[in-house]
Amino acid sequence: MKKALAPIPSFASEGDERAYWERTDSTVISLRWPVALLEQVKIAANKRGAPNQSLIKIWLSEKVG
Repeated sequence: MKKALAPIPSFASEGDERAYWERTDSTVISLRWPVALLEQVKIAANKRGAPNQSLIKIWLSEKVG
């Protein structure tokens, strides 16, 4: 079962927000991609026998590393 994400609180200042994100696990992200791009990723992953997210992580690490 997936763990429900807690709602992001409102912040009184930018410093409060910065402190929140420094102590909060923000490793889970959501991206909005054009459908066509996501389909291309799925096809590429399927050809390589890899999960979509794993292939995306590999590509990103190659580009930023």
